[in-house]
Amino acid sequence: MKKAIQFSAVALLFIMAFSNVVMSQTASKATTASPKEFQAQWTKDNGFLMDIRTPEEYMTASIHRAKLCSFNDQNFGAILEMLDKNIPVYIYDQNGTNSAKAAEMMIKMGFKKVVILQGGLNAWQKAGLEVLNLKK
Repeated sequence: MKKAIQFSAVALLFIMAFSNVVMSQTASKATTASPKEFQAQWTKDNGFLMDIRTPEEYMTASIHRAKLCSFNDQNFGAILEMLDKNIPVYIYDQNGTNSAKAAEMMIKMGFKKVVILQGGLNAWQKAGLEVLNLKK
């Protein structure tokens, strides 16, 4: 009886340890990057740059080569489904609030790498990085 309990305890510990290894290998999470780190990583990865703000905000100021995929759009989830989940995605909003929500959604959908611009476009502009004004 004592050996059976010891064996069960060892087996349980092994299963717990193995499941932690598997979970750590498959679980992803979004990362945040300062404006300059964000720009450097995005350029190096040749990732997909996604502006998740409203169309009005996008037209006022946006980062060059950013594609508008508004988080508030009722089709946001459907738009994400069309993207290649293996390509790194770099997302930003105005101040970083909605980016965290969108990134969480993307990770749950299976995106491998999601990077959030810390502080959003406000921080990008404060860092002196270039933006486009499409309303001209």
